[in-house]
Amino acid sequence: MGNGRFISTFGNVEKVSDDDHARGAMHQSMETYKGKFIPATASAIKGLEKVRVKGLGLGADKVCVICMEGFEVGLGADKV
Repeated sequence: MGNGRFISTFGNVEKVSDDDHARGAMHQSMETYKGKFIPATASAIKGLEKVRVKGLGLGADKVCVICMEGFEVGLGADKV
């Protein structure tokens, strides 16, 4: 644990580590951040490399993690 700070809450003293402080700041940041998704342009999609699915890793799903569409070994796909 890193160097901690002591905070007082209504007479009670509690040690807060730097790690706890960083986790709290990260949690607060995630609550207030609003992501903005920008779709790819048609030209960017057309420019993707065409590949053939050769195999899947152990325990891999046969579903694209981006579009959630199914695919099979041996079929063509766009490489992202």
